[in-house]
Order: sequence, then C-alpha cells, then structure tokens
Amino acid sequence: MAGILSLKALVDKESNKVIFVEPDNDFVDVLFSFLTIPTGTIVKLTSKQSVPLQIGCMNNLYESVANIDVQHFETEACRHMLLCPQSEAESHCRNLKVKIVDDEPKGYFLCESWHCTFFENNLVSHIRGDRCQCGRCMNVSCNLTDPSSLAEQDGGIFVKKSARLIITDDLHVMPSLSAATSSLLTKLGVMNKDSKIEQLTFKVGVNEVMDLLMSTLLSKTPLTEILLRHNNRN
Repeated sequence: MAGILSLKALVDKESNKVIFVEPDNDFVDVLFSFLTIPTGTIVKLTSKQSVPLQIGCMNNLYESVANIDVQHFETEACRHMLLCPQSEAESHCRNLKVKIVDDEPKGYFLCESWHCTFFENNLVSHIRGDRCQCGRCMNVSCNLTDPSSLAEQDGGIFVKKSARLIITDDLHVMPSLSAATSSLLTKLGVMNKDSKIEQLTFKVGVNEVMDLLMSTLLSKTPLTEILLRHNNRN
C-alpha cells in the first residue's frame, strides 16, 4: 500500500488551478478503480478520516447495520456482506500501485453438504456462512482460479500501458492527442501566448489518493483541491 505516483500537471498560475494532468497509467488505473468500490466500503473508509465524510444518510445506514444485533439478520454472513462488501474487480485492484482498499484475497465456500454441492445446487459463495438454497451454511473452503488472472494483459489493469491519456480538473479522461484535447486547450486559453501556464510535478501516495476519493464525491475541481491545496509538489 506504500506506492508513490508521479504526476505532471499543467497549472494556471493566475487562477491557481489545475488545467489537466499527464499521468502515467498507474494513476489512471487508481482513478478508474474508484468506480469499483462498493458504497459501503467508501462509507467505511471515509468515516475513519480525521474529518469524516458524510455521504447524505449513507453513514447512518451503515452505522445502523453495525449496531443492530445480529439476531435480526437472516445470518451473520448477511450483516458481514453489508459491512464489508466485496467488489467483482477485487482481483484486478489487488495489483494497483497505490491501494486504499486493503481487502483480504477473496475466498470461496461450498455447502456443508457434499451431496448438495456436487449433485444438487452446485453453488459457490465468497461469503463464509452464507445460506445455501438447501438451507445449510456454506462454510467449506475451496480453491478456484480467478479467470481474470489468466487474461492476457500488456501490464495494465484497466487501461493499456501503451495508452496516453490526460485528466482534466473535473476528471474528464481523454486521449492526449485528440480533437477534444485541442478544443479543451483552446477553450481554457492554454494556446494563448499570454497565458500564464506552468508545469509542476507532484507526488501522490495513499493519503492523497484517499483525499482524492473524498474530494471526487464533493468537488467539481478535485485535482486542484488535492494537488495545489495539499502542496505535494516534487
């Protein structure tokens, strides 16, 4: 979890705002991974910060599940899956250079009934203690090969290593050489010879990624909020 990423940012010195960043694809993968994080996990993560993030009433909902006695749930596993939800992209996100979700590797469990497992329901759960269709608990651990681990990749996680992308302050992601990019630069005045633009380099680690996730939920300018206000310049 201790990886560090380097970002080159084009900054408007007059307004003190990030225009866009030119990241390596490790950062793009981290940013895209935000879309895979379950809401319950976001609530759990952000509630541990020095200034906890309130996401509408979701914090109250999460605390209610944590505080209600387990006897009110169908099974203890039901409460566990609400408090510690797992993402289908967990096996991919395990390889992120900077991780803010430190999940244990996903386990797989079969029904306690051998006959049910092999001749009737043939079910597998990644929640220990989940209820099988036959009514028994699924507590028998098994090993399964994750198909995503066998997929051919060029070293990337969500985006190809060969892709060249830029990210605007409001998190629009686009190819670095495109008509959309040229239009954006012109609109922002970057192509104007009188514009006061400078390129800065920033270091981004776990704390900055966590702050970026929180800022993404609240702000229209999350990169400016995190890179310039937190002063992570190299």
